[in-house]
Amino acid sequence: MPYTLYELANGQQFHYDTLDNSIRSGGELLNLPPLHSPEWYETEAARHGTGKKTNTPIAVRLLLGHACNYSCVYCMQKDIGNPLERGRNMQMDKFKEQFKDNLDLSRLKRVELWGGEPFLYWKDMVEIIEMTDAPGREFFISTNGSAIRQKHVDYFAKMKGVVLINISHDGPEHETLRGVDILNNIVSINMLKQLADLAPRVQFGFGCVVSKTNYDLYKINDFFKEVDRKIGIPDLKLTFIPAKNYDATNSENSADHVINGDDLVKFNEIMGRFIEDCLKDPDRNKFLKNNILESEEGIWHYANFLKNQAPITTTTGCGADSNDVLSLDMKGNVRLCPHTDASYNSGTIDNIELVNIEHLDLDRKNNHCFKCPFRRLCRSSCPIKFPDATFLSNCRFEKVWWGNIQLAAMKLLFGQQVKIIKVGIDEIE
Repeated sequence: MPYTLYELANGQQFHYDTLDNSIRSGGELLNLPPLHSPEWYETEAARHGTGKKTNTPIAVRLLLGHACNYSCVYCMQKDIGNPLERGRNMQMDKFKEQFKDNLDLSRLKRVELWGGEPFLYWKDMVEIIEMTDAPGREFFISTNGSAIRQKHVDYFAKMKGVVLINISHDGPEHETLRGVDILNNIVSINMLKQLADLAPRVQFGFGCVVSKTNYDLYKINDFFKEVDRKIGIPDLKLTFIPAKNYDATNSENSADHVINGDDLVKFNEIMGRFIEDCLKDPDRNKFLKNNILESEEGIWHYANFLKNQAPITTTTGCGADSNDVLSLDMKGNVRLCPHTDASYNSGTIDNIELVNIEHLDLDRKNNHCFKCPFRRLCRSSCPIKFPDATFLSNCRFEKVWWGNIQLAAMKLLFGQQVKIIKVGIDEIE
């Protein structure tokens, strides 16, 4: 079994098992019992680690097109597709027919609408929403926010489902990295205020890429804290998005933006301090709600997983290898994910039983990542088959990112500082 040895500030040591997420002092199990039966974890794990897809998805990710009115410096999609695409998709009628004829939506919980910039495809969005809208269903939209207008706000107000909007914005470095800042536009600010008034049925937050030129988490938080003060957004959430290298997916934009070298050392120190200060501010007087603490891969959730022994049931964080998470384009092609080009298509929903997603690296978790103590959190990073150099540039950063989250969660459980002593132990007494 792959164990990692940790030591508390008082000198006490314990082992962590990267497979079943258990903590042991010698042979003694310190965790509470698992939240579910072993059979539940076996069933859950069987849904993952596969290129196959089911026609009863729990989530559908729809690529509307790659058109975008921005040209963000690290975007992996900006060299794919035609930026002038706007009109109703000529394939829409056929797509809706394929969608209705081939998919059973009885288990569907979430619909994601992706671009490019999704709001450039508003006519298509409306038809898709009308086809899938239902009480309790989530609709996720990732947008730069520049195209949101009154008609969009009015439409969302009448929907049955919940609308979750992530606005991509790089805070203090936005104009350098992305372009025009919507937060300097009175029309956009007015739209955001109206969206905020629709909470909780419409919820939005900001997603900021943490990159080599924008990794001071304090400056990013302070920027959006001021935005919150000006606009007044209920329970505003800030999502930090680590920049990764996607050079093997038709993009030459991202490699230079991954934090590395001396900057990685500096970021490690900043992230450690930032987490400590956030934990000291439970009322969020200074720090916004953010994904480092409060997402499913955040500190609170992971601490609960550690407290209640929870075996690993997923092999990727994005769901590309989950049989009931389905990525589609508007021709009914089943894709690896919405951010890749057509070379990553693997069949259509007309013959979904024949689909087998290609270009997935499902072996990495059992070789390179097998003994890594952060495996439960990182989930072997992006599952696309990258060259080793590409994967390792991401891995170096993610060990810092997930390492800080893991050690902070352990500190919460044990009430004192925790450090790693040794990785890759095969047996413990």
